[in-house]
Amino acid sequence: MEFFLRRQNGVTVVALKGMLDASTVPIFKKEMAVLIRDRTLRLVVDLKDVGFIDSTGLGALISVLRQVHQEGGDVKLACLQERIRAVFELTRLDKVFDICTDPEEAKRRFGSK
Repeated sequence: MEFFLRRQNGVTVVALKGMLDASTVPIFKKEMAVLIRDRTLRLVVDLKDVGFIDSTGLGALISVLRQVHQEGGDVKLACLQERIRAVFELTRLDKVFDICTDPEEAKRRFGSK
């Protein structure tokens, strides 16, 4: 898994590339823990280049969302491929996460703080 960060106007976009599964979740969680520890609490996770996610990956996203919420922040998801969106709808996680069409929409939804 590759992990790219872009910061703009107080929002950090975390672009992932590869699979978010049991083999890559430790890397994802480690990188996200650093961001949370550094009080980066307005996060957009860009899943455009994620072609597969399993239950471990879903659990990691939920864990990050909970941690960020506890610190007063929020996590938005962007650019879900059709098959990834289907997983979120099937598990009803589309009701838990704010899912946006792209990072720009997600950044707008944060508003100005």
